[in-house]
Amino acid sequence: MPMRLRPLAVSAGLILTSFLAAPSLAQGPGEPGGMHLTLDYDGRLYLKVLEMRVQQDATGEAFTSSARLTTYGVLALFRKLDMRAEGRGRLTEGGAMPGTFGHTNAANSKARRVSATWTGGDVVSTSAPQYPSMGDPPASRAQKLEAADPLTQAMRLALTRADGTPCRGTLKFYDGKQRYDAALSPDGKRELEGREKRLGLSAPIKCRLAYREVAGFKKKSEAEQGEGLKKAVSIGFARIGSAGPWAISYVRADTQFGQAEIVLAKVTGRPDRP
Repeated sequence: MPMRLRPLAVSAGLILTSFLAAPSLAQGPGEPGGMHLTLDYDGRLYLKVLEMRVQQDATGEAFTSSARLTTYGVLALFRKLDMRAEGRGRLTEGGAMPGTFGHTNAANSKARRVSATWTGGDVVSTSAPQYPSMGDPPASRAQKLEAADPLTQAMRLALTRADGTPCRGTLKFYDGKQRYDAALSPDGKRELEGREKRLGLSAPIKCRLAYREVAGFKKKSEAEQGEGLKKAVSIGFARIGSAGPWAISYVRADTQFGQAEIVLAKVTGRPDRP
């Protein structure tokens, strides 16, 4: 992939496999009611080059979620994606707990299906067809157990208390093969953008995201590790409504060729219990 297009793919991957967008529950675990939320995102690098839809459902002590990301136009010429992911887990007093997670790129001729299941004492990973290599080095059992899948981490972010912040340290991810960290930190104040006002968002927060590969990847040269990014990725969070769930409003990456961004374009569904 040309260097100018790689940063946008990195940013898209960070949303899809690291954060997405997630609703918070108006009720606690075990209480009646539920919620359903659909968030639509657009990605741009000068022109619109990708779309993503995230769906989240939570009722009582369980949650399910899914996401789909597709590329088209100039980006699809170099990186054709039809990424689909889904997961489910438990909601406990201690927060969201991982259960099962799976993803595939339907646009790939191999259409490899990758899944991970948390059993309590281990994390069982499968892929079909199998990877020729699980990375150099592959993720260890300890590295898998200390992490959670992307959709569970998204739920944990969403359950941030009203007096807290989504920008809260390092999140550890495992997606069935790759183990990586995303460190979030506050990055000053910001005002609501016009787009956010039209969507009915509130409480804008600006964060910095530093991404680090831990295990399950191929070895990269020092030049490849930067992925063409000039600095840390910027993420904007906001609440849906005056006191609703947290959602990612934008992800922006400054590159030597301009700014690549993914922004929340549409919110539908019920972000609160009936």
